[in-house]
Amino acid sequence: MILNCIFALIIGVLLGNFASTVLFRLPRKIPIHGYNPKLGKVPHCSTCGHTLKFYEYLPVLSWVSTRGRCNYCGVKINPEYTILEVFVSILAFILYFFTSGFSEEYILLLFSGAGLILSCFLIDKAKTDADKTLFMVGILGSIFRTLNEATIFGWLTSFLFAYFIYAFITSKLDGKKVAEYYSLRFILLSGVWLNIPYLLAYLLILLPLTAIKTISQYKKNTFLIALLYIFILIMEFDYYQKVICFLT
Repeated sequence: MILNCIFALIIGVLLGNFASTVLFRLPRKIPIHGYNPKLGKVPHCSTCGHTLKFYEYLPVLSWVSTRGRCNYCGVKINPEYTILEVFVSILAFILYFFTSGFSEEYILLLFSGAGLILSCFLIDKAKTDADKTLFMVGILGSIFRTLNEATIFGWLTSFLFAYFIYAFITSKLDGKKVAEYYSLRFILLSGVWLNIPYLLAYLLILLPLTAIKTISQYKKNTFLIALLYIFILIMEFDYYQKVICFLT
């Protein structure tokens, strides 16, 4: 049990470290595969360019050991990369208990959760890259529901339903408004992940919140992403309960 918990944390730390690499490199158009000198750069300080030793870019520990500053130029390291790593690590640990061990559901929920957390950081930096991340989360959602429901028609039906709602709303708005209301993209993503009842409940919160102008777009997007993941976990728990009832 203890070894499994430690292993879950290790998985989370490694995945979080990869997510922080993506967060740093994607907006700067730097190849993610940084160990091939022909294709990218080895880990280095983004300010002074000094190549980092292996222990200086260890997940989480490196930020603590350097006290949040570069050992060479002394520039403060942006804490959001460590925050991202910590969030993904905690998620990996919690999901181990939520899904009752390592399974296909665990992997899919963990990677999708990491993608959603990453998108929260990317939205303000590079919306195009955030779109790519959310698209991959959508792909994971289709796989997840196909495994749980043993059919593709469940997520296809809810996605088409969500698409018609999205198309209707965006048809009433001009292009600038659609771009301004970034959270409308979550309608399509929620259509892949959530069945119709959960989707309707989510939209009842998303649509009024999107229209409120007194709340910043970043706060709304972050809240709606977190809320979507909570709905996903609730629906997963509902699936789990149904399986238990069927077996008993």
